[in-house]
Amino acid sequence: MNFNYSMGEDSQLYKYSEYIIKEIEERKYIFPADNAQIQECNINEKVTDVLIELLDIGKGVYFNETDVEGQVMNFVSKYGLLGFINYFPINELYFLDKEIVLKQDKMIDEYLIKTDVVSYIRIFMPNLLNQDIADKILMAKENIKANRITENSKMLINMNFMYSHDYGEPVEMITKYAKQLYEDLIKIQNEDTNDLNVKDFVALFESKNGKELVLKYETLKNAMDAVFVSEVTAEVRKLKICRYCDKPFIAVNPKAEYDTPACKNKANVYKFRSKEK
Repeated sequence: MNFNYSMGEDSQLYKYSEYIIKEIEERKYIFPADNAQIQECNINEKVTDVLIELLDIGKGVYFNETDVEGQVMNFVSKYGLLGFINYFPINELYFLDKEIVLKQDKMIDEYLIKTDVVSYIRIFMPNLLNQDIADKILMAKENIKANRITENSKMLINMNFMYSHDYGEPVEMITKYAKQLYEDLIKIQNEDTNDLNVKDFVALFESKNGKELVLKYETLKNAMDAVFVSEVTAEVRKLKICRYCDKPFIAVNPKAEYDTPACKNKANVYKFRSKEK
């Protein structure tokens, strides 16, 4: 079975032309800049490259490297925010309920597990008043009534929330997610575990003519989850971490252990010197 890293016909990712960091209640958020314009973001041709960039952020967090925040801003500027607001609620149409239950996840645990819908949305729209959020919820409900839960209604709902100019994501939430993916890859590569708990990932796969699988995703997080799962569960796994510099990479040769010839040479020199001692 072949994997075709392309979106379903009815899906599309969006980003803003510029993002900024704002500190709200001692927590750093990434928001669209005041005059930023929304635009389509097509990652189909480079989806594995996007995953590598996200994993590289995870590496920076894992090893406590400097300027991880700069890496995150560069990533978001290129590809947009992850769309976490759609990920945590158990109910996909979470805004229909007064009280919602969230998935138990390290990225959200410190915020809350069970809450009213307005408080949940405020995690990602901390600058809005209760009435502003209530108006967005009402508009989302009206979109559902008018479109009967079609792909079009889902996109309109996303424009109310995930792609709204008021929507932001905590920097630490993005870094935790990137670190989680990087740690999962370390475990798989070191054979500490042979199983990947795919239920922790939101990935939609559609059969196309019964011959190949097309990845369908509605958020950047969905896309990263889908590609990560498909790469690490492939019969021949090419997604790896360099044994010398710890960078994630896609190996041209499935047996490769280093991301560059330079890393391989340095590793060999290190091994040689260790034997001499």
